[in-house]
Amino acid sequence: MEADGSNKIRSTYFNEQGHPEYIGKRTIVSDNSWSPDGGRIATSIAYEFIWRLKSRIMMMELDNP
Repeated sequence: MEADGSNKIRSTYFNEQGHPEYIGKRTIVSDNSWSPDGGRIATSIAYEFIWRLKSRIMMMELDNP
């Protein structure tokens, strides 16, 4: 998205069937942090695992438009 909030683009589909990120369990994405150069985002991803949540840290590389 632009700095003013326009042109938003969805980057993940963790909770939607038919998308590569979908794992069949409720997924929560939170605690996002941008790299200083603006080219990457680090985020925490938690998903249901038996009776508790399991989490991972994910780094997304962003393409320049």
